[in-house]
Amino acid sequence: MGQSLISVDKDLIWKSVWNAVHNYGTSSISFLTLYNGYKYWLLNDIIIPYCENKYVLAGAGNPLCAPSLTEKALQLFKEESEKKGKVAIIFPASKAVAELACSCGYAVIPLGSEPWIDLQNFKHSKDELLDRIQVAKRLAAKDVKVENFIAKDLDFNNFSQCKKIMAEWLNSRKSAPLAFLNRLDPWLMSEQKRYFKISLNNTVLGFLSAVPIPVRGGWYLVDILRLKNAPPGTTELLIINAIEFFHNEGAKEITLGMSPLANLLPLEGSTSKHSMYMKIAPLIFNYANIFYNFKTLYEYKNKFAPSYWEPQYLLCSSGSFALKESIGLTKILYPNGVSSSLSKMIFNILKLQSVFEKLQFLLSKKIITKNFPTSWLQLVYRIKVTIALVLAQLVMFAGTTNADIGVLLIIGGPLEIMLGGSILLSCYLAGTLLANPIILLLGDTILKNIFPMLNLNFMQSSFTNYNLGIFSLLGSLVLCTRFTKSLLFLIIILSMSYIIFISHNLLDVAHLVALALGLICTRFLIK
Repeated sequence: MGQSLISVDKDLIWKSVWNAVHNYGTSSISFLTLYNGYKYWLLNDIIIPYCENKYVLAGAGNPLCAPSLTEKALQLFKEESEKKGKVAIIFPASKAVAELACSCGYAVIPLGSEPWIDLQNFKHSKDELLDRIQVAKRLAAKDVKVENFIAKDLDFNNFSQCKKIMAEWLNSRKSAPLAFLNRLDPWLMSEQKRYFKISLNNTVLGFLSAVPIPVRGGWYLVDILRLKNAPPGTTELLIINAIEFFHNEGAKEITLGMSPLANLLPLEGSTSKHSMYMKIAPLIFNYANIFYNFKTLYEYKNKFAPSYWEPQYLLCSSGSFALKESIGLTKILYPNGVSSSLSKMIFNILKLQSVFEKLQFLLSKKIITKNFPTSWLQLVYRIKVTIALVLAQLVMFAGTTNADIGVLLIIGGPLEIMLGGSILLSCYLAGTLLANPIILLLGDTILKNIFPMLNLNFMQSSFTNYNLGIFSLLGSLVLCTRFTKSLLFLIIILSMSYIIFISHNLLDVAHLVALALGLICTRFLIK
């Protein structure tokens, strides 16, 4: 071509980079390439922000140039990387850029998808979004205050609280923060950003910063942070208010950023199929959330009813993505080494709070749980009612076994952590005190019609004990799961079969009654 890209520092061409971002920055992350740490390839009206190591040159997002020059930019970036003995990688790239990259010999690998809300045609009002996201609606009903603010007008107290939230967020990450496109720096170039915060009784619960996407007339909600112990719905309520604000301000669209591995779509016409990757990636997305919240992140962003999901790709100039490319990309993402990231990941996985968060996907979305304990000492304090019940059983019932204690701790402990001691105690007492009277009220005739084989001569005092309370807690726990109907169906079928064909025992009927009492009591108390 007779032309070469020239590598320059940002300080020398600041105005050119600034103008390129505002005139050609179609990626949601284009504004972030103005942050410190990037270099730039430059040729006339083409600018490519990038980072490099001895393996790869990694371009950040779509090239900053007119659409008619994009293919030329891709080709030149590939040639420059080959001169240096490296591989050119660009990500995340839009579908339009990926299609042009195919003709330049790049491998095109599906990376994930990005949700966009078209504010000009968005059909959901703020109230409708609150109805859609109940945790946000319940929080909004409290005395919380959500407001937008200008960074320079933030007083020292509020700024200090925001800094504390940032520190908590960094410490809570499963791995070390990515150094390429996920840099947490909400106050950099603050005059260009928009900010929102949510507070309760003068305590900042969370805040949000948004960066502009001038070419699209939109905004990227990039930093969404909350206190570790903030009530459920904090970030959701922030986002809902930001959507309303930008809609009223006349913005065209907003995005919450890419969800990795979500809605993977191979590019039509691409010769690089990556069949093994396309088989493994969905498994990682669905089952590897202990390492990164792939599916949880997608479900969270999908709650806001995005107008469409835009596919994102990784482009690789070598035509394949093998060992060299993998090492180079890893070093770009984790310049301080993978070992530090892995050690932090393992540490966070083993943290008590992390264990509870992993189990939260089993819970019904209709259940708003209390915050999970963050230490073993706090765990013991949070299950004090369960421990008291265990001690009461040991004192009052001589036949209590280790298995009985274990079952009560396994069922009662999580229930008390989620819903509190008052609901736990109410359900336990309901089963213990009411199951036997209900059996007596049903009478011999009704019981015989339902269970003809039932032994009604069974000593009724023998089943008026703590086991009924445990079954009541089991019913309460079943109600809290996302599989309530399936579990109830399975329990009823198995219990009925056991009573009819094996036990013929009145005690087992009482267990079913206690389980039903737990369900009813919990449902009533939660409402």
